[in-house]
Amino acid sequence: MRVSRLFVEQLISIGEPIALSGPKAHYIGNVLRSNTGDEVVLFNGEGGEFTATITSIKKSQVNITPTTYIATDRSSKLNITLGLGITKRDAMDNAIQKATELGVTSIQPIICDFTTVSHKSLRLKTQHWQNICHSACEQSGLNMPPTVHKICSFEQWIGAQKSLHIIANPVSTSTFNSITTTPESLAITIGPEGGFSAQELTLIANSNVTEISMGHRILRADTASIAIVSLCQQKWGDL
Repeated sequence: MRVSRLFVEQLISIGEPIALSGPKAHYIGNVLRSNTGDEVVLFNGEGGEFTATITSIKKSQVNITPTTYIATDRSSKLNITLGLGITKRDAMDNAIQKATELGVTSIQPIICDFTTVSHKSLRLKTQHWQNICHSACEQSGLNMPPTVHKICSFEQWIGAQKSLHIIANPVSTSTFNSITTTPESLAITIGPEGGFSAQELTLIANSNVTEISMGHRILRADTASIAIVSLCQQKWGDL
């Protein structure tokens, strides 16, 4: 039987009961249909994980007691920061979920000239995206969720110093195989729907970035994210 994994935003100590309420309690009691005595795995993003036992299930609260600490780390050795031009909800959520499963270290949402999402609607998005990372870690076995940084402008992002910065650009004539360096950390930038504006392309041309093409087909932003992170993990990481 598969043991469910749960991310909790609190200190975890062996023998110290944890009370979960709200969506977590609903998920355990009504979605998983867990019972008292069932085992779960808890992690809080501080490293390792804990086996724990459900000690009580009530309508609005579930009590769980950690029993054993396991010092396991499934993080990739390759430090990847994924810069994502903000896209519409489903594509953005999917890109963040899959990038987390593939082992990125952090995610930087970026407002680009062709970002079509209302800026007012973005105020509460950072926590929403962070929650997606937590859920993806629960599913994939990761214990260290990537950090979702506060939204920044494309100009701020492109001007930040990075050891290796790869940008997927459909008009580039270079390919992924043309990269000869072996980085321990890198940044990847994926543009929004509609790609980069002329002003952004000028900023790219004047920056220390490596532009590559992802082939002759135009990929959706979320597809491009999955493809390029997978290529980087295969070449330098743990795939």
